[in-house]
Amino acid sequence: MNELWSTAWYNHPMLLLFLLLIIFCGALYQLYSRHINIAGIMSALALCVFIVTQFIDGESNGLAIVLFIIGISLIFAEFFVFGLITGIIGVICVVLSFILMADNVTMISLLLAIVSFVLIIEWVILVKVLKKEMPFFKRLILTDSTNKESGYTSHDDFTYLMNEIGTAHTDLRPSGTMSLHDDRYDVVAESSFIARGSTIKVIKVEGSRIVVRNITESTDSVND
Repeated sequence: MNELWSTAWYNHPMLLLFLLLIIFCGALYQLYSRHINIAGIMSALALCVFIVTQFIDGESNGLAIVLFIIGISLIFAEFFVFGLITGIIGVICVVLSFILMADNVTMISLLLAIVSFVLIIEWVILVKVLKKEMPFFKRLILTDSTNKESGYTSHDDFTYLMNEIGTAHTDLRPSGTMSLHDDRYDVVAESSFIARGSTIKVIKVEGSRIVVRNITESTDSVND
């Protein structure tokens, strides 16, 4: 039993558990925060303390350092390469590096299992209860609505021309060009033919298709 729990103060299981909880729980909370906060700072400091305490006895484990650097790099890469594969591999590398850093593999594995359980609880609280989102991901994902109610219209959406009155710039047989407010629009006549110069009214718009009706006779009747 004494071999399982080291007597050295810097390898005491409660100290290591405390450091690991701060490292991982603080890092997770930081991911769901908009700005760098005390949790992120404490996580970084605890990581430094953990590394120092694990190498305090003598020679450093080069493989552990390499795995840790690779793991952190892959986790950061996950922010840009979606699919979770790089992130999962990165987490595995970091965990393995922590195991290699420790003097007692059994003890550190048990502590990491406890930390994992706590992390799951923290994630549930952050996401399911507090409804937090990762600000980084939110900036990458387009969340603005592009519907008409939000003020977005397609370049070929001419619904704003409904009931407008213009002039047939060309003969409509039945398609042609309408002149309206010094602009030209391709239109289709409701009837088979409308002569050039006739007064026409937009009666239907279907995407880029503008249907017009000849109202010249109606206009002339009103003038009479």
